[in-house]
Amino acid sequence: MLSVVRSHWEIGSKVLTDMFIPGASIEETDAFAKNQRESATPEVAAGYLELVYSADVTEAARLIKAPTIVLHRQGDRAIPIAGGHQLAAFVPGAHFVPLEGRAHTPRDAEEAEELVALIDDHLLADGALSPTATASSATSAASEVQVILFTDL
Repeated sequence: MLSVVRSHWEIGSKVLTDMFIPGASIEETDAFAKNQRESATPEVAAGYLELVYSADVTEAARLIKAPTIVLHRQGDRAIPIAGGHQLAAFVPGAHFVPLEGRAHTPRDAEEAEELVALIDDHLLADGALSPTATASSATSAASEVQVILFTDL
């Protein structure tokens, strides 16, 4: 994959697009691949892939003390679901939630809202938020939640 990205960035960007949003329309695929090519040179894109697939967060994950939810799509082709299970196993007390679908990223506002609802539910169940302070009322939540970290590993 790295050699394709470095030597044929147009083809590489389309292959990556198929990994990130499989089943997308031709218009979505073309727009996503174009965005990748406009956002990074072939060398930067290849370097990012190398970093993502070689990073080891095992020790850092074991140090996390905050309530943690790991959301991962069952059919994710960019990062297989085993990676989500593994991350959740490293974080003490983490709650793992497998999600339906194959896309690595939310495809639309409805999928994004579903993720926000799952995060809200997790924070409410843990007591990190009061029932009135959810993502839909971010100003209230800001005073109660210190940090929410989203990361792509």
